[in-house]
Amino acid sequence: FFFSSRRRHTRFRNVTGVQTCALPIFGIPEDEAAVLIDLYAARRPGAALIDIYVAISSDFSSRSAAITAAEKKSALKRAPVFLYYFDWKTPVGGRRFITPHTIEVPFVFNNVEVAEPLLGRGPDRAALADRMSRSWAAFARTGNPTIADLPAWPALDRKSTRLNSSHVSESRMPSS
Repeated sequence: FFFSSRRRHTRFRNVTGVQTCALPIFGIPEDEAAVLIDLYAARRPGAALIDIYVAISSDFSSRSAAITAAEKKSALKRAPVFLYYFDWKTPVGGRRFITPHTIEVPFVFNNVEVAEPLLGRGPDRAALADRMSRSWAAFARTGNPTIADLPAWPALDRKSTRLNSSHVSESRMPSS
């Protein structure tokens, strides 16, 4: 999330601002918003309120739609469905970006050097890109992203979906 003015950003400086101004956009009633904020904050000790808001809004706007699409595809039982949650955090931008949308693309194609302005430098990037690109290649080749040096990646099924509403599945690629 990027904010065009400091004035807009001020509504995220206290729980009341997020509870009354931001979360109702996603259909979350004010009385439930405080509980939701507390749940997300408990999973992110020390996180700034803006980070908690971004996590909630990302889950409600994008993540839940991806899960629903995966569940519907899985229900067809024509092919296994695999989910991933990429939570590698970029060191660039002083926490302004954290894990922006599509940041996994340079890792998928194993060309993290090209994206250095967004990804920064560090030895963890190359190893993660190697594992991630091999997993995607395995999926393209076989329909299953499991590779030898990572744990088995289970296909989605009705029992394993939504382990709980704020944590869909175990991240298969280690985060930094």
